[in-house]
Amino acid sequence: MERQLPTYQIGNIPFIVDVDYNLLRHPGDERHTISFFDDLEDKGTHYHLYLDPLTGECTSYRYLDKDTEYIQLQVPQMVKLDPEGIAAKYSISIGDIPDRDSKLYMNPDLFRQREMGKLPVMDICGHPFYIDVRIDLLRPKDDFSTMGINISDLEVDDSGTKYLFLYQPETHRRVSIDKHMTEIPKGIVALEIPFENILDSYAVARQRGLLDSMEWFRKYPVRTGLKARIIPWEQTSLPKLIQKNREAKGMNRRKGKRL
Repeated sequence: MERQLPTYQIGNIPFIVDVDYNLLRHPGDERHTISFFDDLEDKGTHYHLYLDPLTGECTSYRYLDKDTEYIQLQVPQMVKLDPEGIAAKYSISIGDIPDRDSKLYMNPDLFRQREMGKLPVMDICGHPFYIDVRIDLLRPKDDFSTMGINISDLEVDDSGTKYLFLYQPETHRRVSIDKHMTEIPKGIVALEIPFENILDSYAVARQRGLLDSMEWFRKYPVRTGLKARIIPWEQTSLPKLIQKNREAKGMNRRKGKRL
């Protein structure tokens, strides 16, 4: 069973604490996110959140206007908000979690393995896929009937941190959306996977010249145990598309005798 992420109340909104992505996510709008590292100011034992006094929206501590009196709130460190998620992300036991986020660092054994060329692996519907960011592919293990899934072909979600796509578990292939579909396709699931910074932080760091950056790997440690998330159909855009197509074809009209 998938773990339910904790929440943190800001005003009357229970923001979802998503430590995998270093974000607080608005529960009703994926585009509305607050970054622990880019928006909040780390004060050691907690973060400072700055809200615009007129709009109530978060203002990054990097771009504060000295003449504006911001509403200032305290937000706990990620290690306090979700210790279970932090332990999984950094491949450490809960007992080894430091007292503040700035002391977090990746598992050195995983880094060495990746440095030696071991590709990260993601579980997609029970089948292991090699993550090869260098050639833009997710390659199914021991299945040579397909080249795999091109990462750059996948749709990016509104937050810009996840990829969304339809997938056929039987063939290990991505499936294109039929714009004229009138029912939920059988044998197909909707999936969500993280963006490249999480899929393979080592490969992205190499591309960007950040292999020596401790700060980069503090934000995006080399990971293990990655798993694609199945999205319930009602949380996708497909029900609306199907409803629209059915209405266009008159499939929702009731049948009956004319008077």
